[in-house]
Amino acid sequence: MLETSSCALPPWSQKTGPSRHEDRSGACRGTQGLFDAAVPSDIPAQPQGGWRSPQLQLHRRLHGTSRYVCCSLKFEHMLTSSTGICNLHGYGALKVGWNEYISKLYRQPDSEYKMKRMLYRGGTSGNPYIKEQYMEISTMLKPRKAAIAIMELREHIASEWQKDLQLVARENAEHWRHHLAKVQHNGTDPELHKQHRLLITTDDDSALRIDNYDLLIKFCTHIACEQVMEELATSPKDEHAAIWLKEYMQTRGARSFGAVQTRRVGWNFLNDILNEPPRVISGTGRDADTLCLIDPLDMGARIMAQRQNVAECWLEILHEIKDDNLSIHRKFMEDCMKTVLTDFWKNN
Repeated sequence: MLETSSCALPPWSQKTGPSRHEDRSGACRGTQGLFDAAVPSDIPAQPQGGWRSPQLQLHRRLHGTSRYVCCSLKFEHMLTSSTGICNLHGYGALKVGWNEYISKLYRQPDSEYKMKRMLYRGGTSGNPYIKEQYMEISTMLKPRKAAIAIMELREHIASEWQKDLQLVARENAEHWRHHLAKVQHNGTDPELHKQHRLLITTDDDSALRIDNYDLLIKFCTHIACEQVMEELATSPKDEHAAIWLKEYMQTRGARSFGAVQTRRVGWNFLNDILNEPPRVISGTGRDADTLCLIDPLDMGARIMAQRQNVAECWLEILHEIKDDNLSIHRKFMEDCMKTVLTDFWKNN
């Protein structure tokens, strides 16, 4: 049988997704851990919800977005040893779970942060007669204030994603229109320049709204591919198709789901697989002497249908973000009360 795909997915991420023929409740159970994959190989296992947690992926997008909101996040590297977050356009950013990250940040005391910066020295480089002068900059870091700002931003981006996920059906329809136009007009789409962008931004949107949407579509497509591949692998007659899809995902290089700087990965993947020609390959195992038909167009249709199902399930999960934030506040207050009561009974 086919092994679980290792296409840019860490070993701790393996989790069987729901079949697209299951009911909504089954699909939602299968996507309970969605939103956290394709991380570099040096990222350790995620402790909360795994790579498929929508809350974890939402929190990761806050790293890029929050730099436009809260400058005090310069101490994030002291909490998680995370570096290079501002240049990340992928899934693997945090080395801890989202709940642990915010809870730890919430409990950090205020501290003074000092750094030295060299002043402009003038003259020629390396002149020994001009002494280097430094200016010390001091600022007060308030982790709790930053944690509250992050939680507010989580709710804001979650509300945006609830709107964005409703565009997946229109994305699918545009894929079919574009593909059929290319088939009918010898590889060109004469109506392409007339198509409007599905995502319409406003002044009330969060920073990096377009990048957030692009990453959301990319990951939604990635999860759909994994679930379709798992579904194909469970059927002996479709196992060869699952193997082909696994290899296809692994050999895309910079256009793969594991790329952390490439944009429009979700769109390009579906566009490419719809344009793949049918082919005949040799079977595997006991069916090595038989020939098997690979139909990439059918796989593209399966993937688009499955990502629509995934998007609907994520819509329900994103409604829980506000409750998640309240639970963090509640847990902090409970811990404070326990500490106060413990000190009281010790002194009386």
